[in-house]
Amino acid sequence: IEFHGFQSDPTDFFRKCDIVCVCSKKEAFGRITVEGMLSGALVIGTNSGGTKEIISTGETGYLYEPGDYMQLSEILKTIINNR
Repeated sequence: IEFHGFQSDPTDFFRKCDIVCVCSKKEAFGRITVEGMLSGALVIGTNSGGTKEIISTGETGYLYEPGDYMQLSEILKTIINNR
């Protein structure tokens, strides 16, 4: 896991990612989710806001409950172990 902070042009950044985690507790539209998906990355996001409308767990990405970082870590372990 690498944290890169603010990116002025996230397009190239997302293309280099295998997994994009959208950890915000409230994501109104889900723009980051869509950008991650368009880049071909696997997206893991919170089950809230626009993200829950975009991701179908197991089909287009994975959802976890906001603030439940144990659930997020289990999803990450499963994905990494099955690659």
